[in-house]
Amino acid sequence: MALFWHHVFATGWFKSEHGPALVAQIDLFRENGLGNMRQILLDLSRDPAMIHWIDNSENHAAAIALHFMHYNFCRIHQTLRVTPAMEAGVTDRLWEVGDIVRMIEDAAPKPDRPATYKKRADNGKLSN
Repeated sequence: MALFWHHVFATGWFKSEHGPALVAQIDLFRENGLGNMRQILLDLSRDPAMIHWIDNSENHAAAIALHFMHYNFCRIHQTLRVTPAMEAGVTDRLWEVGDIVRMIEDAAPKPDRPATYKKRADNGKLSN
């Protein structure tokens, strides 16, 4: 059962490279493999190999950045009656969450695609 659960909740050596954490995860599956699914998920949520696999530290940093943007640009504060960014003169308008999403999407790297594609001839073969 340990290998079955390891296949379902896949973590890999190539990303973790921390042998004891991976061995501990297999032991976790061996101990709880036939047990309660809730307990398996709770144990996995604290498992170092799984935390490293899902890039928890990077996701946490992104969550903090989003909270910072919302707090300073989207939320009107009662004492200021404007956002902190408006009070500091960084912006002159109230932002919406959609503005933050658009800014993130614009900053994200675009996939590399060829500038031109070869056109197909009428018979389905590629033309030169």
